[in-house]
Amino acid sequence: LGILHLDFFSAPRVALTPLLAAIRLDSTRAETYFDAARAHLAVKEERAARKAADTAIRRDAAFAPPYHLLARLYEKEGNETAARVYYRRYLDQNPEDQTAAFEFAVGLIKKKRFAEAEELASRMADYRSLPLLAQALMERRDHDGAVTAFAEYIGQLPPKEQELYDDISLVAQPHEARAYQSTTPETRAAYLRDFWRRKDPFKTT
Repeated sequence: LGILHLDFFSAPRVALTPLLAAIRLDSTRAETYFDAARAHLAVKEERAARKAADTAIRRDAAFAPPYHLLARLYEKEGNETAARVYYRRYLDQNPEDQTAAFEFAVGLIKKKRFAEAEELASRMADYRSLPLLAQALMERRDHDGAVTAFAEYIGQLPPKEQELYDDISLVAQPHEARAYQSTTPETRAAYLRDFWRRKDPFKTT
């Protein structure tokens, strides 16, 4: 009945009455505490939502949804350290769902919190996390690791999209672009290596 009011009738305040009654009748089900947390959050009772989600985790540490709820709640409150911890735990329990953690990691990169972004991105299986990991590795001067991460990312793109990362025409001098276009498939990789080595005074790009 509580889930019906919460998810189908969009009446979280009404849903709380049967959900809390269900908890009094059986306080062992993590799922019921999580549903109560969702209802509390929907009526802006963040403290009660956090308590219910924490209890759900204590009842069943392998039940993933409460970690996600707490991660989003702490992110909304600006507590990025706690949010990162719960995103990490959520990924440990539910590695298939990468979207929310990816978006959070993007935010960490934009705020130049590279070490935290690296910790989170390194746990993600989604190939979209690889450029984030590469940027974090560049920040701590692990250029070889960054190149490897970027290359792995590009290697998972569709062939037509991969070509965009090899096309130097937008950054090359006209004579360099012409020389590149005249290469054969066998000599193209070597030409690109030499091209970027000439452009990079630190020999690390």
